[in-house]
Amino acid sequence: MLLFILTGCQLPFGDNEDFCTEIGCADGVSLDFSLDEPGDYEITAVVGGETVACTASLPFTGSEACTGPGYVGLNGTELPDDQQSLEGMWLEAIDAADVHLTIVRSGTTVYDDVLPLTYVTLEPNGPECGPVCESASLDVPL
Repeated sequence: MLLFILTGCQLPFGDNEDFCTEIGCADGVSLDFSLDEPGDYEITAVVGGETVACTASLPFTGSEACTGPGYVGLNGTELPDDQQSLEGMWLEAIDAADVHLTIVRSGTTVYDDVLPLTYVTLEPNGPECGPVCESASLDVPL
């Protein structure tokens, strides 16, 4: 019975160009950092002529917002105050050589630097299946 079932299937190995998964990807820049000290944050990234400006408070107040093509990750929004954090930033940009990141907490600049970007090409479903995305990922040394 098992042999009968398999004869009608296309298997995901060999030279089968008809088999593609549907894993997605996105063009952009991922800035990896974690902020967990209480305070009012202003996080600004300038990349490729675009500015992403985000405001958030720890603990969260519900007024967190960003302008521009990107966002800051909010971690633990339903958790107790001491378990909440801001986790990185995503920027919808490609082909920029660098990103200028500024982080201000309660009026004090805690980070201000220009970081070089190196992009990689992603083909999560294989080279003949699409999509093809360009992305950069940086660990921000806070």
